[in-house]
Amino acid sequence: MALMLKTDYFLALVAFNRVGGVKQRMYYANLAEIRLPEIPENVQRDFARRLLEILANINAANGKYQGYF
Repeated sequence: MALMLKTDYFLALVAFNRVGGVKQRMYYANLAEIRLPEIPENVQRDFARRLLEILANINAANGKYQGYF
């Protein structure tokens, strides 16, 4: 979900579902209508594993690795 929130696809859906003339708003009802694709659990787990690896490498490169991963 965190990855989806940053995609152009999701941002376009949010923009499409905003309402109002001058000050556009996003009501919960509009947000709840947005349907996200179902991503298989194994793909989600693989993504999470790779993300943690990347973050660990960044922390190690910055000299801030504290054993979180």
